[in-house]
Amino acid sequence: VAGWTGSITHRNGYYASGQIREKEKKEGAGAIQDELAAAFGEDIKVDSFRLDKLDQAEEPVLMNYQVRFLKAGQDIIYMNPVLISQFRQNPFKSADRSYPVELPYKISQLYTFSMEIPEGYRLDEFPASALIRFNEKDEALFEYKAELKNGTLSVSCNIEVQRTNFSPEEYKGLRDFFAKIAAKLDEQIVLKKK
Repeated sequence: VAGWTGSITHRNGYYASGQIREKEKKEGAGAIQDELAAAFGEDIKVDSFRLDKLDQAEEPVLMNYQVRFLKAGQDIIYMNPVLISQFRQNPFKSADRSYPVELPYKISQLYTFSMEIPEGYRLDEFPASALIRFNEKDEALFEYKAELKNGTLSVSCNIEVQRTNFSPEEYKGLRDFFAKIAAKLDEQIVLKKK
């Protein structure tokens, strides 16, 4: 979409910040930008990439960059409001598991997206809000909120996993939980020309 641009900031947690610092030392910031560009695909260009707080080990690394949407003049535009997420694919591929699942750390991830509906377009469809739970104790939950207000679409996704160990008997439920997240994160918005 020619002329559509956006600003993105990633505020990375402790472990992700450590991985970024290590990758930047070994391969440089260009490799991180190339990885982002590949994740976005051909329709979105990454510009003005910058890493902040690399030398402040106790602070989260911030990734700041601009995106440009390269599609132009289409009557109907399909777009995923969750531009990037590691949970777009289920990390648990096998149907069965005989051993416990041990995650390296708890997960707490918040994603927010805000977009003014471009002039000349109307928002025809957008994903419904949803709450997905692993169990009744809320040891793992996913909350997706989407709202259109005053011409602006706001989407937020929150993933919380409070445990790091899951028994083989819990594996199917954990796999289903992440499958539902992946399906929700794959839903798109539809913009139509007025």
